[in-house]
Amino acid sequence: CITFVSVRYGLSTLIPVTFGVIWTFGIMGYTNFEMNVASVSAASIMLGLGIDFGIQLTHRFRQEIKNNKLEKAMENTLVGVGRPILTTGTAATVGFSVLLLGTLPMLHGLAILLCVGVICCVLTTFLLLPPVLILGEKFKRKI
Repeated sequence: CITFVSVRYGLSTLIPVTFGVIWTFGIMGYTNFEMNVASVSAASIMLGLGIDFGIQLTHRFRQEIKNNKLEKAMENTLVGVGRPILTTGTAATVGFSVLLLGTLPMLHGLAILLCVGVICCVLTTFLLLPPVLILGEKFKRKI
């Protein structure tokens, strides 16, 4: 909120990580994934990664909205930060999947949870955050 000088934009950056964590633990619950001590720490790791995705997209949208209409601003935003977010998400997923090569079953669970978590954070960044930013901007302009 301080960085963006806006409560609305500050809180919008939390959407990918909030829903990413909810989706991840929902998927894990649905698949009867066995939680352990290591997998509980996955939420804090996902918070660190997911918030970056939200900040990147929100910051770029704020830059683009200054010179473009809403739809064009979001299009430019997604073109501009889409590849870096996908690359970061892919790199993190591959990096966490390396934990599957170890012999500790506890780390296997952590690896699976983190891989699913990063994928969910990337998906929520692209599926939920853009409509929220556009709707927020439309609401702001009507007031």
